[in-house]
Formats: sequence, structure tokens, C-alpha cells
Amino acid sequence: VKITAPKNSEVTVNGVKVSSDYITGEADVSLCKHVGDYVTTPVDDVYNINGMFAKPEVKVTYNGKELDTEYVKDGYEAYYPSDDELLSSEKSHILTVAENYGKYMINRGSLSTLSSYMIGNAKEYMSDIPAVWAYLYGKTYTYEFNNENISNFRKYSDNCFSCDVYYDLYVDWKDGNKTYNTSVTYTYVKTNGAWYV
Repeated sequence: VKITAPKNSEVTVNGVKVSSDYITGEADVSLCKHVGDYVTTPVDDVYNINGMFAKPEVKVTYNGKELDTEYVKDGYEAYYPSDDELLSSEKSHILTVAENYGKYMINRGSLSTLSSYMIGNAKEYMSDIPAVWAYLYGKTYTYEFNNENISNFRKYSDNCFSCDVYYDLYVDWKDGNKTYNTSVTYTYVKTNGAWYV
């Protein structure tokens, strides 16, 4: 069985602690591939345990917290923990960035404002995305954000986390309306005392 878990985790299989002798390598955390210029890149340890005859019970503990662990296509994966306090303190900031993305897409926000929340790859990526052309022609419309939700919050260190953000962006013209079901995943890094995507 292959087990991928945050570095320095405690891994147990069927109640037995797994020795570090079973670590066969490291794996990148997929959402943190581009954070190395700003923070220490988080990595997972990869364990390989041979001779299992049945699907084992795998538990992973990291900094005293039991992690969400699931069976994926080629083994078990343990995910970095959430942090309710950090999420609570950053929630309004996360939603502000997400809403600025929505406003930019419908030509009600500026790329420079949106980019001010971003660095590195995110900033470059956003500069390549044009606003939706239909909103560039002076039509009168109103908009609102509904069903905003932050989920899958993962804290990798004191200066790096990721989360999924969802909202419905409702746009109303006098002669019709449209709802954009918007889902984005952000990875944040803290640099110079501030959080950036």
C-alpha cells in the first residue's frame, strides 16, 4: 500500500505505527507547486508498505491532529489540516478577492485591483484573462453575489494555505439575466506581512 502524508506526520496502519524506514520518497503538494519563491514549499512523505493482504485501516496524525485520509487511485492520501482560527481571520479577505474576480469578469472591477491581491503565477495568469466581451458595450445591468462558500481549507504552514471558493454571480439586465456558477481554488502565501494569491 502507498500512503502519502504531510512531512513529519505519524502514520499508523491497523493500529501499528509505521517506521520512517518505509518512506521511499517525497511528493509535491499539487496546490503548492509555485509557492517556493515566497515560502518554504510543503512536501509530503511517500510510504510504501508491502505484504498487505486486505485493505488496511490507515490513520495519519500531524501536529497532534488526525487528518482527513482517503483512498485514491493508487493508495491513501492524507490532507493537511484545516485551521478554523486562520479561516475566520482571513474569510473576508478571501471573499473580497473572489468577488473582485467576478466583478472584473463582468467589467465592474479593474484588473489592477484584482492583481493587487496576487503575486507570481497568479498575477501573470490573471493578466491573460480578458473580461467577458458582452459586458464591454455600455449595457445597463446590476449584479449580486449569492451562496458564497469557502471549503476545503488547508493550512500548510503559518504562511501558506489553500481553499476552494464558490459563489453564484447573478447579473440582471432589464431584458434578461444570467447566473455564473463560479468555483475557484486559491493558494495563499504570506509575504511582507500580507496574504497574496
